Amino acid sequence: MMPKKALIYGISGQDGYYAAKLLQSKGYEIHGISHSKPALLPDVGFTQADLAGDERAYLEPLHNFAPDEIYYLAGINSHQKVIENPTLAFRVNALAPIAIMQEISSNAPKARFFHASSAYIFEAKPGRVNEETAPLPNSAYGISKLSSHLMTRQFRKEGLFACNGILFNHESPQRQADFVTRKITRAAAAISLGMQQEKLALGNLDAQRDWGFAGDYVEAMWLMLQQERPDDYIIATGETHTVREFSQEAFLHVHLDWEDHVRSDPALVRKSEQRLEADISKARMKLGWAPKVKFKEIVHMMVDADLESLKQGR
Repeated sequence: MMPKKALIYGISGQDGYYAAKLLQSKGYEIHGISHSKPALLPDVGFTQADLAGDERAYLEPLHNFAPDEIYYLAGINSHQKVIENPTLAFRVNALAPIAIMQEISSNAPKARFFHASSAYIFEAKPGRVNEETAPLPNSAYGISKLSSHLMTRQFRKEGLFACNGILFNHESPQRQADFVTRKITRAAAAISLGMQQEKLALGNLDAQRDWGFAGDYVEAMWLMLQQERPDDYIIATGETHTVREFSQEAFLHVHLDWEDHVRSDPALVRKSEQRLEADISKARMKLGWAPKVKFKEIVHMMVDADLESLKQGR
């Protein structure tokens, strides 16, 4: 029996890394597409392509590789980068996945497509959301993700096996350095090793997020494409924690008092904060999925990874 084939857009990112590792463990043949080659994934085919550029470059692997499953995990998900260049963000977050779905529908209609949607499609106000909650984003990033989210649903109506994973924040040692979680764990590690003296500047310490583990979330992505029918699912932990709690746990892990090493900078506070809580009952019931890695474990593994990286001079 021939192994299944999976095409991963954004393979050099955090989710692409964990998706590739999971699919490799299941015997898939994998090909990845990204602007830069992943350094930690052996035995994976690769095409370098700019998802904001010529469509032909990133659509060609659909024909050459002929995948059974396509995972669109690419995106410009830094809110600051989206603010600085919303046109680029829309090309990557919205136009590219739409072009890919159009190509699949026309030339590979039996392939299954996963789109990494976002909790930022919802309005930034308190409340528990589920898959039926009406989207109302209030950021350029959320609007770009909602565009591709709605088009994924439209292509599904037209017959494509296409799923949205409405992903809440998810972290890991592979998280990019410009995200607040990684800034915290990197600083905790560096200060504990005597490699940093200045305090870490953060924004709103009371900002709340639902933080899960990226490795758990890619399992949910895979499960979505194994179902009899395509659908949309919220993927989260159902628990929220503050930036203050994250900082406290990170510094406690290296036996430091976070208040001695962290300061709040008003210039870094966002104009609006999202305080969403997630209802993950649909994913639990229909996919049989639940998060495995707890909040403290995520923080600890990230700090440990940064300690090891810094000791090795990276």
